[in-house]
Amino acid sequence: FFEALNGETVVSKMYPEKRSYRAMGQVMTEAAIDSGFTRDLYVSLGEPIPDSRGSWSVRVYHKPFINWIWGGCVLMAIGGFLALSDRRYRMAKRNAESFAQAIEGKHKSKRLKSTLSPQASPLHEGRGD
Repeated sequence: FFEALNGETVVSKMYPEKRSYRAMGQVMTEAAIDSGFTRDLYVSLGEPIPDSRGSWSVRVYHKPFINWIWGGCVLMAIGGFLALSDRRYRMAKRNAESFAQAIEGKHKSKRLKSTLSPQASPLHEGRGD
């Protein structure tokens, strides 16, 4: 096992593992993870060092503020829900729909006028409408 120390105090005991699965013929590495508010500490066993009487290579990673990533995701989700609940956006959607219907109605009335009148509208000349 590994002890993480802060000065003289033991912060955590960590137990990384190498597991051998005989049925599949594979060796898996299980990292030991110590999560904290401002940092995560990872300890992973490497391979045994040849001719060293049982020593192993070890990787130790210090990752600051990893848990804060999740806090940022939660904050963005809350912002999205607040934006969805804002009445101005719902009203803007209704106004856009009514505006689109009004524009569509104007185009239909112009086409009707141009087909009913004996003179062609200059807007429709040469387009083959």
